[in-house]
Amino acid sequence: MKNKIIIIIVLIAAVVGAVMYGSHSAQRTEKAIAIGVISSETGDFGIIGSSFSEGVRFAYQEYTAKNPDNNLALYTEDDGTDSKKALSAYNKLTSLNKISGLINFSSPSINVIYDSVTKSGIPVMQLGEQDIDPTADSV
Repeated sequence: MKNKIIIIIVLIAAVVGAVMYGSHSAQRTEKAIAIGVISSETGDFGIIGSSFSEGVRFAYQEYTAKNPDNNLALYTEDDGTDSKKALSAYNKLTSLNKISGLINFSSPSINVIYDSVTKSGIPVMQLGEQDIDPTADSV
């Protein structure tokens, strides 16, 4: 379990670094870099999804503690392992929170948001399996 948490932290740090690099190279003017997380904190995979979310929040706290001048925001949403909730969570993260990157846990989420997220170009770290074969996209 400890190794899984370390792997998750390393992956999250890589996504955060990629988003930060992309935001600096594009010379964006936003004050904060917003990272969205869609996880399955309830539903069939609630135990695993909750642990995943805790790992993401832990990595966020560690990163911001070591980089106090960095303006990074983290927004988490629960999809309940349900595609309708996942779509609602994605829409909230993109329209309200204006995320620059997404960390996604579940297969129902990526299956329902795949077209929108690839069209937007937002980088996505996907941990669940997706029904669509990977292509040269941001997922």
